[in-house]
Amino acid sequence: MDVKWIKINTDMFEHRKIRYLRRLPEGNSMTLMWVMLLTMAGQCNDGGRIRLTEHLAYSSADLGDALGFDEAFVEEALLAMERLDMLRRESDGTIVILGWEEHQNVVGLDRIRDQTRKRVAHHREKQKKNDEECNVTCNVTVTQCNATDIEKKKEKELKKNKKMRQEDLPLETVSLSSLSAPPEAERRTYGEYHNVILDDEQFEKLSNEFPEDLKERIENLSTYLETTGKEYKNHYAVIRFWAKKEAKEAKKAKRSTPKPAGKKAPSDRIFRGEQAKVSDDEYDLIVL
Repeated sequence: MDVKWIKINTDMFEHRKIRYLRRLPEGNSMTLMWVMLLTMAGQCNDGGRIRLTEHLAYSSADLGDALGFDEAFVEEALLAMERLDMLRRESDGTIVILGWEEHQNVVGLDRIRDQTRKRVAHHREKQKKNDEECNVTCNVTVTQCNATDIEKKKEKELKKNKKMRQEDLPLETVSLSSLSAPPEAERRTYGEYHNVILDDEQFEKLSNEFPEDLKERIENLSTYLETTGKEYKNHYAVIRFWAKKEAKEAKKAKRSTPKPAGKKAPSDRIFRGEQAKVSDDEYDLIVL
């Protein structure tokens, strides 16, 4: 079992070191910290040594967090206790309570430490045994899984053979449910950067729609995709959309272009008693 108690003399507060410690600034808090250090040494049960773990000593900050004091106060209190030979700090920071074996039941503490060591060893042995049993169970499970995989593979082969036999039968003997879905159209890449994707049907439609400049339109899209990094789900739709947009903009530009003013006819030409407008060809004929 773990250490649940330590020995404290009833006249502890009459001891000259404790009385001196209590007269220091914040001395009562230092005395409380001393008692708390004694309980920590009992919990560690290592001959009066106080450590955070088996391989790690307490820093002043860690000790302050554990006891509820700030780091500066802990350091000041430890220095005071060192001056009074109440404790010492080893090179790695381990705190050692001086005179621990003189005041504690060392034999009883050693017995508890041995019991704890045996309990830990027993727990580790039990854990090791459980791990070995788990490995055996896991191997059996893996073997069963492998057997299941073999069964699934055989079943898949049977289905494949059944399908092949159905394909060999005359068409009228095959049910509609056994007919496979039509194969997906094969898709090809076009353009300089091989990033324009069209299936054969889409390419044929575009060839009929843009017989003169389809290659140029594909190259424009290929360059745009490569330089911008953009992605489109349907390149066939993009090419047609761009074409419609170009036609719409060209039509709009044509409407907004002002008509050039025509040349005025000669003012001295009179035909049938009226001044007439003549074309450029007529004007040339007149002048010549």
